[in-house]
Amino acid sequence: MVDDLLLPFLDSGGLLEQPDDGLVQAQPGNTISGIMTPVAWKVETLNEAVDAELAELPEDMRARLVRISELIESVGLPSVKEPHVRPVRGHLWEIRLKGKAGIARALYVTATEQRVVVVRAFIKKTEKTPAGEIEVARQRAKELKP
Repeated sequence: MVDDLLLPFLDSGGLLEQPDDGLVQAQPGNTISGIMTPVAWKVETLNEAVDAELAELPEDMRARLVRISELIESVGLPSVKEPHVRPVRGHLWEIRLKGKAGIARALYVTATEQRVVVVRAFIKKTEKTPAGEIEVARQRAKELKP
């Protein structure tokens, strides 16, 4: 289930209606010889500062983040590729968000227990991700508890 901190950003369309039995629908990459295997990825935010950054994003970009987070949780992070996620530098990756007002990025790292932890979110104003944004994300990632 998408981290409770992302729930306020959902529209009222029932995007999180999922079975409580822990099983996922058969998707390429999460079956072995037709037998279902559990995918246990979880998407969360690092702290309240990241929550505030997400709250400042336009509604359509927040909705896109929720949809990509649900995709990660349903099929597993290794199965999610571009255009949704992309490596930035080292262990830092980005969730790519596009909306009516432009583009935004949610920078994340992975942590133990198959967690995707969003450490920085911002509206992107240039083609290249600014070095300052990457540095903020890297410093925040150091705060992450394993």
